[in-house]
Amino acid sequence: MKRTFRILAQSFRAIGRNKGRSFLTMLGIIIGIASVIALVAIGNGASNRITGRISSLGTNVITVRSGAAPTGANADGVFGAGLGGGGQKVVRMDGGEGPSAKSIRATLTTDDLKTIKDNANAWNLTGVAGYTSSNSELTLHDKDSSGNNQTVRMAISGAEPSYFDIQSLTFAKGKAFTSSDVTSANKVIVLGSQAASDLFGTDNPIGQTVKLENDTYTVVGVLDSKEESGFNNANRQLYIPYTSAQSTYSLTNLSAIYAKASSENVVASAKTDITNKLLSAHGKTDKTADFSVSTPDDLLNTVKQSTSVFTTLLAGIASISLVVGGIGIMNIMLVAVSERTREIGLRKAIGARTRDVMLQFVFESVLLCLAGGLIGIAVGALTAANAGRFLNDITPSVSMSSVLLAVGVSTLVGLVFGIYPAAKAARLNPIDALRYE
Repeated sequence: MKRTFRILAQSFRAIGRNKGRSFLTMLGIIIGIASVIALVAIGNGASNRITGRISSLGTNVITVRSGAAPTGANADGVFGAGLGGGGQKVVRMDGGEGPSAKSIRATLTTDDLKTIKDNANAWNLTGVAGYTSSNSELTLHDKDSSGNNQTVRMAISGAEPSYFDIQSLTFAKGKAFTSSDVTSANKVIVLGSQAASDLFGTDNPIGQTVKLENDTYTVVGVLDSKEESGFNNANRQLYIPYTSAQSTYSLTNLSAIYAKASSENVVASAKTDITNKLLSAHGKTDKTADFSVSTPDDLLNTVKQSTSVFTTLLAGIASISLVVGGIGIMNIMLVAVSERTREIGLRKAIGARTRDVMLQFVFESVLLCLAGGLIGIAVGALTAANAGRFLNDITPSVSMSSVLLAVGVSTLVGLVFGIYPAAKAARLNPIDALRYE
């Protein structure tokens, strides 16, 4: 053991004799480890942000959608560009066509909605709401720079009072429309916070009217502002009874049905019950189903798999620099063997074993890589923290697993790329080494 520590001390001294060269040798490892740490941290931050937004939708919410959900659609089956981008492009779920989007045939009926409501107690559901969607062109409160009216196409959501509770939407002003409004298809409307600002500015919207197609709706409520999830921007939505939406937009079926389970523990069983019941009602099988049933957990698992693959890919690309750094270390160690040939010969001549010489050069290689790895971890963490200032709503997260992996990889690189130079040094004949000029 003492012999090993003595060899380790000699390795430290050898590295210290050429500080500049040692640092330049470590540079490839530093850059490689820093890149991996920073990219994985940013990937973790993005993943945490997305999963946080999905969780905010409610972990016990079950969504039944008509047809197959389109790629890029949000939780309501619409593509949202936001008002800032010139309006929202929506996917019409009623068989008609929205602007710049494909239509999806609405296959859910009011009978399906009634079936789920009738079985709500048996399936441990505390709320069920029918939902349909369309869009209308509305005039904004603010005029353009020339004093002309500005119009924008906004998403209209037809729902039920229970929808607001299911989606955890609260009211800043007024109230939700009632079940009686749904039954009578009354022309009443609830505005998202941003929609209210866009349509009425700083005026109080309650009691004012909004023209949707050929019908006039009276504003009864304004929602509190809610963090945009990227899946369902409630702030820019307009909500009316789904029966009123069917009347105004000549719709028949529903685009979705939302249900809220009594707890997270019964979500899976409720999802199975809903699926089986609707498959039977529609005369379909799992493979031919004309609807889909999903929960936030389903989406979370998909997102986690996608972000994991993406983060691994980024880390793999960054790891290429580790290989380059390892080759650099091998080259420098081979140079060191050539420079210290006489020293090696002298040590072997006075009793140093082949194993001792090999251990010293392996130690030097591992120490260089390990030091480079530790510095790289610090540089990567600082880079990730500073990058977070420029990334919207993403907080990079350096995980302990990535730090431990970086230390392990650094050590492994030192071993792999240090063995050949060490073996070359250990095999030197002491007589030939002493004659080396």
